[in-house]
Amino acid sequence: MWTDPWIPDHPPRPPRPQFEDGIHTVKSGYWLGTHLPDNNNPTPIPGNPQLKHKIWKTTLLVKIKYFLWRILSKGLATGSNLKRRHVIHDDHCRRCCQTEETEFGELQDL
Repeated sequence: MWTDPWIPDHPPRPPRPQFEDGIHTVKSGYWLGTHLPDNNNPTPIPGNPQLKHKIWKTTLLVKIKYFLWRILSKGLATGSNLKRRHVIHDDHCRRCCQTEETEFGELQDL
């Protein structure tokens, strides 16, 4: 087990595996994320997979497809999504300060 003397509240954990070349990539990070013992039940990706697939099959511009995909995946940096990820505590709209900031509220302002 590995402990960090600089972070006393951290519980002991096994050391991270070293990769052969020492370079960490997206692939090695994904492998690590799927093989850690505490990641037995990863949260599902938000959104309808069939609808996301249909978006990519359309003839829209790629940047519009990507924007729609991010809306469905709850990947835009709106107040509600940032609060869900524990980045911020207040999810109210910065413009009106009355309602929750969501993707659809942002689209209404266009």
